[in-house]
Amino acid sequence: MPSSHSSTVTALATSILIKEGINTHFIIALAFALITIRDSFGVRYMAGVQAEYLNDLSEQLKMKIKIEPLKIKVVKGHKKKKYLQAY
Repeated sequence: MPSSHSSTVTALATSILIKEGINTHFIIALAFALITIRDSFGVRYMAGVQAEYLNDLSEQLKMKIKIEPLKIKVVKGHKKKKYLQAY
């Protein structure tokens, strides 16, 4: 399944393009789509990478100070293929 965020903003921009053509509304919708897609791909992916590092760090600390740290849920966002399916 494609990213729901990517699909939604792509559908919005496409429907404005079909209904109104290339105008200010379409440009704003396109900018919104690009920002949303970039956010869901880049920021969420990096948050997942950071979660992996924090989990590794907590494992190292667990060995040294003998406490049981909480695991951070690792979510890496969507793969590039999911974004392309939205188009």
